[in-house]
Amino acid sequence: MTTLDHTPAVGDVAIRASGLGKCYHVYEKPHHRLMQFTAGGRKAYYREVWALRGVSLELRRGACFGIVGRNGAGKTTLLQMIAGVLTPTEGEVEVFGRLTALLELGSGFHRDFTGRENVFMAGALLGLSKREMEEKFDKVAGFADIGEFMNRAVRTYSKGMYARLAFAVYANLDPDIFIVDEALAVGDAAFRHRCMYRFREMRDRGVTMLYVSHDAASMKQFCDEVLWIDGGVLRDQGEAGAVTRAYLNDLFGVTERTPAATPRASDAAPEPAPNAKASPDPAVKPATETAPEKKPAPGPEPASLAQAVAEAETVDDAEAEAVAAAEAKGPPEPVFEGPEASIPGGDDRTGDGRAVIEGVGLYDARGRASRVFRNGETMLVRVTCRNVSLDPAEDGWVLGYTLRNFKGQDISGFNTLSAVDHLAPPPPGASRTHRFEIELPALHPGDYALTVAVAGWSPGDDRPVRADRIENALVLKLACDKRVHNLLAMETVFVEEADAGGSPESVTSDQGGGASMPGARSSAG
Repeated sequence: MTTLDHTPAVGDVAIRASGLGKCYHVYEKPHHRLMQFTAGGRKAYYREVWALRGVSLELRRGACFGIVGRNGAGKTTLLQMIAGVLTPTEGEVEVFGRLTALLELGSGFHRDFTGRENVFMAGALLGLSKREMEEKFDKVAGFADIGEFMNRAVRTYSKGMYARLAFAVYANLDPDIFIVDEALAVGDAAFRHRCMYRFREMRDRGVTMLYVSHDAASMKQFCDEVLWIDGGVLRDQGEAGAVTRAYLNDLFGVTERTPAATPRASDAAPEPAPNAKASPDPAVKPATETAPEKKPAPGPEPASLAQAVAEAETVDDAEAEAVAAAEAKGPPEPVFEGPEASIPGGDDRTGDGRAVIEGVGLYDARGRASRVFRNGETMLVRVTCRNVSLDPAEDGWVLGYTLRNFKGQDISGFNTLSAVDHLAPPPPGASRTHRFEIELPALHPGDYALTVAVAGWSPGDDRPVRADRIENALVLKLACDKRVHNLLAMETVFVEEADAGGSPESVTSDQGGGASMPGARSSAG
């Protein structure tokens, strides 16, 4: 049985399962069900299929747990029993605290109810009063950002709107335990970044999380521990990196023993893709685990991500040629003028208010507003800030940015302390515009978000104090004409050392790992 205790979580245990199992009866023919009903327990006209069996675990409060395993291993079955959606055949599970589960986008919604009505219904099912839901509704509606559709029947929603409302509801009702089954990044680019920011925020706040994904890099980035479910049993549990590596080794080892086709001797050797390895810097980790070519990935890539990558790789060639021709005549002067007056996005805003950001703009090297860039191009970020109460005679201010990919990984960051020791603000009430000129490396194609911030630094402060920070103020798309396997591709020179009496040859890779020599191939990124 599943015991759900909606009182606030106490102690160190959030979820405890003992001997958990789920068995299904499979009937070979339809009439066998009737025969089983009439026979009672005297004879079995079915065969037992155990989706999960003998699983015992204890998950501590405030940690993030990942679950990996092949399709059909029993991951979703385990989550459904923890969430109380399925009744265990054997064993029991105890849940301490309020639990929300995003097992399937839109699950639990009544299609004939409006979005507003479904929000209140979801809150009621979690034990929240109408007054509590009225206080939370604006937060949920703002996160979903579906406008007037909040007052229309859910059956009129597009798939993306359904996804927005589902994540907004379950991620914003202050759960003690949050379950996500392969549906963390949903919707368009801006909303995916919003989801990832909310996920990190909940993790930092101490919410216990159960996260199912086929993305090994995400597991190592987000999770404290990983559970490996294999064939319906708990095969391993432990540190995220170690368990994930063991799972991938087992997965690809089985694939090698059962090849899809036997290669002919005349076939060219496949190009190996380098295995992703964790960066020494914990803030920057590989965006994806890769494997040798011709081996199936652990699971299907979300269609939205695949589409985003495809779009990022198809930038207007005519425009690129025009820009190249113009730049051949010399670096152009930027054409923008005046302060920035708008902030296109923003999922959260924090600071003491001594200075505020009034506008953010994104431009190419010619000063044209743009949201799509290629590697090797210069991206201009203009930020207009207004001084509210900083003293120009004594105080300084610090401006900076952080670039993140859609998984929420910090890719790069900069603040003005790296360039100048002291940057004086304008007089109180006045505004000033600053510009960051960023040379883009060969980053993995896809959607990225830019967070901007301004901080004040007064005499006596040990460090700058945040005045205004806007998370995901801008969402942009990066394309790349190089082959990027992980986060970025570094320029690499491949040298095949000659045998005795010969001379070495070298090749410089101009595709981030795509250069080749007879009998050898280089890879980077």
